[in-house]
This record gives sequence, C-alpha cells and structure tokens, in this order.
Amino acid sequence: MKTPANNSDGDVWSSSSIGRIQSMKGALASMNSERFTKHLRLRKRDEFTRVYQSRIFAANECLVVTGIANDLPYSRIGIVTSKKVGNAVERNRWKRVIRESFRQQRSLIPRGLDLIVRPRKGATCDSNMIRHALLDLAKRIAKKTHGAADLDSNNR
Repeated sequence: MKTPANNSDGDVWSSSSIGRIQSMKGALASMNSERFTKHLRLRKRDEFTRVYQSRIFAANECLVVTGIANDLPYSRIGIVTSKKVGNAVERNRWKRVIRESFRQQRSLIPRGLDLIVRPRKGATCDSNMIRHALLDLAKRIAKKTHGAADLDSNNR
C-alpha cells in the first residue's frame, strides 16, 4: 500500500489523495456546524445559579425549562436530571435525547439564551415529544426575556 512516506513516485502526496482530503475537509466543516461543543453548554456552578435566580421558566407535561438572556450570539443549554426521574440508565437517556434535540434544532432555537432543561417527574422519554417541547419552551422563554419583537430577529 502506498503511503505518503513510501510513495514510489517520489511525491509525498498524489493529486488523488489531495482531492480526497479536500473533500473530507468540506464534509467535516459542515458537520462541525452541528456539533455540540463546550461553548454551547452551561458548565459552571455560577452559570447555573445565574439562570436559576432569574426565576423565568416555562413548562409542559414533558419538560421544565428555566432561562435567562445572555449577551452571546448563540444559546447555551444545561441539563439537569434528578433521581426522581429514574435510575442512571433513565437519567442518561434523558440527557442524551435532550442534548440531541438541542443540537439538531440549534438554528431554530432563539439566540442569546441560557437554558436549563429538566424532565418532569413521571414523564416518558419520547424523542419527538422532547424535540417539539424544547423548541416551544425555548420560544416561550425568549418571549419572556427578550420580548415578542426581538423573537423574530433572534430566530434567523
């Protein structure tokens, strides 16, 4: 097998391998826009405390979302699951589904919010219901924090 180090032509990289690498870079760049990176998460105790102290929340039969406006051009999310939700397997499943719903709908969720999401006690973990609930509750939080006029401008 030819590798860059032992290519018999003396070339370090062939034109076909450069083309493949460039196409892979393009694919990775488009994937990176949907990644759930650290800057999209609430991670520090102070960040969680600030959101909880706002006392702005929205809830439905599935989720409870607490939120506050941030001065960033993107929204961030923190996920809290207590033992009331279930055992470790259930709690981790909730976290995975909420995180994935946020990641997939990041472009639809109003910008400039810090959100803390927790499942309701006794709710079932249905990914479609969570996806719709997260978007709806985030928009309700945005109305309460930004006002109805800013909601459309934040949701581009």
